[in-house]
Amino acid sequence: MRYLFFENAHPVTRLFLTVFVTLSSVIIFSLVAIGLSVFIFDVSFTGINEYLKAENPDNIPFIKFFQSFYTVGIFLVPAFILAFLFSKKPTKYLFSNKAPTIFFSVLSVITVLSAIPFINYIGMLNSNLKLPDFLSGMDKNLEKSVIALLKADSIFGLIINIFVIAFLPAVGEEFLFRGILQKLFTDWTKNKHFGILIAAVIFSAFHFQFSGFFPRFLLGVMFGYLLVWTENIWIPVLTHFFNNATAVIAFYLLYDKGGWEAAENFGTEQGQLIIVFISFVTSVFIFFVIKKYSALSGK
Repeated sequence: MRYLFFENAHPVTRLFLTVFVTLSSVIIFSLVAIGLSVFIFDVSFTGINEYLKAENPDNIPFIKFFQSFYTVGIFLVPAFILAFLFSKKPTKYLFSNKAPTIFFSVLSVITVLSAIPFINYIGMLNSNLKLPDFLSGMDKNLEKSVIALLKADSIFGLIINIFVIAFLPAVGEEFLFRGILQKLFTDWTKNKHFGILIAAVIFSAFHFQFSGFFPRFLLGVMFGYLLVWTENIWIPVLTHFFNNATAVIAFYLLYDKGGWEAAENFGTEQGQLIIVFISFVTSVFIFFVIKKYSALSGK
């Protein structure tokens, strides 16, 4: 039987360990990715920063390769290491030891899809806030990089984008932010609502896109409550994935046809407030149906 020094450690101690393990993991995985890139993409160590600039289309395959390693190294691996250090049953600690039910999976996906117009509307309000010039510049550069990464000229390219941009972040971010940090802050504050809110703030801030902070925060809150109510991390993972994948697929289908802007702004145009209201009411209703039935089912 292994002795768990950190199982009953104070949340502050566990938080410092979380930061240490995460930083160590991302450094190791980044170095491995760079090392492999020398052989796969024929890049040089000294010019690595040039290869990470998305404005050059030739860099996109390398960036996606590097991003995959980075996502695994900063989110997924640290989550499993920390769960192993914090509990004798790491999969149970992460709420990953049970398969999700079809009922909760379907309702959760419907909830996040029905919330899209409302989330877009909050995003529009957020983007209208006056940001300092350096933050505004960061957001514009990041938006250009995201668009460059989303572009795909084949089904194979779309599948790669779904894997790199939708699947890996959904799994990794939920395991770290909800599986580790949300639980940590819940234990620290002795309040599940505070735990959810704090983890959602960190989740949104971590993306370094401040013009989209509030819609991403709301999604983080949604994912947090889904975990608390269902006690199954695969539910927020699935919901997160569908939210990401919807954007990836919509971009692929609509960007070259000129329909991407309309899809991205759905719910923000003049005369669409009724759609936003219906979106909000529908998603909240389904959300609390999940809460009710999770309580009835003993989850």
